Amino acid sequence: MVMDAANKLGTYIPHFCYHKKLSIAANCRMCLVEVEKAPKPLPACATPVTAGMVVRSNSDKAVKAQKKRDGIFADQPSA
Repeated sequence: MVMDAANKLGTYIPHFCYHKKLSIAANCRMCLVEVEKAPKPLPACATPVTAGMVVRSNSDKAVKAQKKRDGIFADQPSA
């Protein structure tokens, strides 16, 4: 997955529900990244790596999508 490849390269992608020992849910959408030729940001935790793939985790499009999802969690009351 893109998330695992990024971690191996030392690139941090924000995430909330991802853990390598759990099944992939991709529910939180905080790990959205821009993938070249994809019409919209994709979840890094659920997107398989392909040869020649170009992924941007810090582009305006990716950061905007990540912040949009982060805001949803920030508005939730704490338990």
